[in-house]
Amino acid sequence: MKLIELFSEEIVRVWSEWEVRVVILLSLLLQMILIMFACQRKCRTTSWIKIIIWSAYMAADWVATVALGNLAKIQANREKKRFNIGLQTFWAPFLLLHLGGPDTITAYSLEDNELWTRHFLGLLVEVGVAIYVFIRSFNNTALTYVSIPIFVAGIIKYGERTYALRSASNKQFKEDLISTNPIVENAMRIAMGTKEEDFFEMELMEEPKEISYEKTLSRKPELSNNIEEAYFLFKRFQYLFANMILPFNDRIECYNIIQKQKESDNPEAYKEAFKLVEIELGFMYDVLYTKTKVTHTRKGFLLRLISFSCTVSALIVFSVVIDTNVYHLSDIFITLLLLVGAVFLEVYAFLVFLFSDWTRISSFKEQISKIDSFLKSYLTNKKMHSFFESLFTKKRWSASVGQYNLIKVCIAEKKAGKFIKGVRKLPYITKWIEECYYLSRKEVDNDMQEMIFKQLNYKAEKIKDNYTTKSCKDLLAQRGDHVSEEYCEKLKEFSWSTIDVDFDHSLLVWHIATDICYQEDSKKDKDGFCKISKLLSDYMLYLLFLCPSMLPKGIGEIRYRDTCEHVKKFLEKILNSTGDICVQKVCQEMNKITISKRHITQSILSDGCKLAKQLRRESNANSCGNKWEMISGVWIEMLTYAASHCGWKEHGQQLWKGGELLTHVSLLMAHLGLSEQFNEKEEFLLV
Repeated sequence: MKLIELFSEEIVRVWSEWEVRVVILLSLLLQMILIMFACQRKCRTTSWIKIIIWSAYMAADWVATVALGNLAKIQANREKKRFNIGLQTFWAPFLLLHLGGPDTITAYSLEDNELWTRHFLGLLVEVGVAIYVFIRSFNNTALTYVSIPIFVAGIIKYGERTYALRSASNKQFKEDLISTNPIVENAMRIAMGTKEEDFFEMELMEEPKEISYEKTLSRKPELSNNIEEAYFLFKRFQYLFANMILPFNDRIECYNIIQKQKESDNPEAYKEAFKLVEIELGFMYDVLYTKTKVTHTRKGFLLRLISFSCTVSALIVFSVVIDTNVYHLSDIFITLLLLVGAVFLEVYAFLVFLFSDWTRISSFKEQISKIDSFLKSYLTNKKMHSFFESLFTKKRWSASVGQYNLIKVCIAEKKAGKFIKGVRKLPYITKWIEECYYLSRKEVDNDMQEMIFKQLNYKAEKIKDNYTTKSCKDLLAQRGDHVSEEYCEKLKEFSWSTIDVDFDHSLLVWHIATDICYQEDSKKDKDGFCKISKLLSDYMLYLLFLCPSMLPKGIGEIRYRDTCEHVKKFLEKILNSTGDICVQKVCQEMNKITISKRHITQSILSDGCKLAKQLRRESNANSCGNKWEMISGVWIEMLTYAASHCGWKEHGQQLWKGGELLTHVSLLMAHLGLSEQFNEKEEFLLV
């Protein structure tokens, strides 16, 4: 017993001596993880990336706060040796730097932006604690004065983070857009009785607030037209994310930009269109989840120079002036690590800043190049520029879609062992298992993009010259019944599975029918319609199961669950007769028999089989043209219907999860005028 007590006392003694050191190093490690990995979440969908970033983000503030509290406790304990206290209290301002967080992440999700007041209170409290530690340890030594620039840098960083969170909050984001909107300014001009000519002259005298499209296109040739056009679109369509109605003139301008490549007979016009949307959503991600709105301003750039100068000067002075012989070796090592780490974070943040899309469309590129001859020569050195750009300019989104197949999942669950079945019953674990084991992802290829763009253009052309809110609503209400003129009449025979039922019902019916038909015809697929239909079918079911808030409201989750139970009962019959099951065999068996509706309340398995047989009959009779071209068209129309009925908040929420094809389609539709958020009367209203 005494041995255990002695052992426990020794552990307590060692931990009390090393607690602050361990926690401060852990805080630095978390900052390194966040700045290196946070920017990858907009283009990576792997679970381990999400877990690492979530863990680091949630732990970073807590660890820094605990470390500050421990430093304050040590300072209050006057029994500690003075030299130990002096060096460890020098670490307090570094914790303010850590609480400020890296530039690559301010909010983990949109909800974090709404909590900016909590961060503001934290700013006041943590700065107060750090100042308390500083004052209690203040003495007329060089170490005390070295800590001052770190304090300045820490307060700047923490203040930037709080301001970025506030700017991205729903209320402030909307207010900022209203205050800078030209239509609002025009209304104010009219209210004040200012003539249009006088107002135009006043605008010329003022410093421009943003880059105009005309000025952007006349810039230096090394700047990318894609990025400049995407920025032009972003400056207008960011109002969508604030649920604001757009002026009608913006519809015409943006439509012309998207159509420009098509009119020039560019065979890859669809690629350019999706590329613009991709860049544009990258801008939106930065505004909502990073410090971009702070750093990419003149004041932000000045603050960056100040904080960088402070950290570098502190490192130099500490290395040259401070007598390190009077301090504990481990404390010296940790202090140098903190200083080097702070400089590294600043340099890395600057490189990310330098190679971001924001810098490439702003005047800062020209201003930065004047700072130093090296930077100026570097910016014009294409090889060096390409090398560093490849390091810091990653993919803007995952360029993939989730794949979730109902029959495949049911088979896997039927084959699962008792352990997996038991784990699935645990609370909050089911969907995680589904995502890890049953979910796959496939690349969004050019064929799919081209087909989507072609159908969107087909719809946009209908209201190009006679846009009205009613005509737009009619187009957006189509969900599988108006694929093209060629199939419109035939699709009336399938209306029982499209417009006559709820959207989630229709989705599940067509998902099952597509799966059954795919097993028969996949080897005959020459034009790619079969492959695209299957991919979109599994993607829409993925949305229904894992992202139901992005789809129109309904009882889709209940229908999905009941249909799964129905499929599992059907699988038991196959197991009894054959002893082995696979997706192809299940689909073949479904083709042979008529499945009764009596089994499960909301199951639509029988409807799916009925639709598959109807599609086969039409195809055999050669009265439906290309069956798979029609099926792919139905799925694209369902995709566009879901895209137009998904809230922009939900679209914004998906940006940090790798992005969704649904979001890209929704924004592309808006650019083509397929949105109800255009105001015919040119008024500026809030939804």
